[in-house]
Amino acid sequence: MSERVLVADDSGVIRAIITDCLKDVGVSDVVEAADGSQAMALVEQEDFALVIIDWVMPVCNGLDVIKAIRAKGSQVPIIMVTAAG
Repeated sequence: MSERVLVADDSGVIRAIITDCLKDVGVSDVVEAADGSQAMALVEQEDFALVIIDWVMPVCNGLDVIKAIRAKGSQVPIIMVTAAG
């Protein structure tokens, strides 16, 4: 798979684990966001083949980012993850 994937999580460790797993299965174009505002800016500027996003992040949460993605009409597949309770 050569499509671009967005990984958004406020934990650098979680981002690294997800990115490494993606690279292990052949995904070489991974873009990382450390918070909801970075993720929001990226989805407004670029198209992604897949978005993997944390639910609980500073500035704006993953659900807000997903709403923005869907509001622009994108049907990109989204996987929401969380390490919260």
